[in-house]
Amino acid sequence: PFLVTNNASVFSKLKDTLKDYNKEDVLISTSIYGNNFIKYFYNLGFKITILNPILTNRLRKASIRNAKNDKIDSISIAQTALLCAYSLFKELSRFRRNLKKSIASLKTKLTSYIVEAFP
Repeated sequence: PFLVTNNASVFSKLKDTLKDYNKEDVLISTSIYGNNFIKYFYNLGFKITILNPILTNRLRKASIRNAKNDKIDSISIAQTALLCAYSLFKELSRFRRNLKKSIASLKTKLTSYIVEAFP
């Protein structure tokens, strides 16, 4: 463990520490303080997912047990990330369904125009 300050030399040291890990990791929002960090690691090819700490905290508090420790926080963060991924999948599924409806409607119109133009 080491202190991470908001400058390039520390980011470079952190990059060397993280090089053996998966590049698809999660970051809890730190308001404007994380912007340089996000840009630096995004440009290195890391996939950055920014989670709202209020949402993460609410999911943790929704648990039956009112406990707080690193393990519980980690599980809460992972659940929030999964929830965000599920929401994106749901949104993409709806978009696909609407696109299919639009295509079907356009095909029907095209067929009617062709029949009208070439009886």
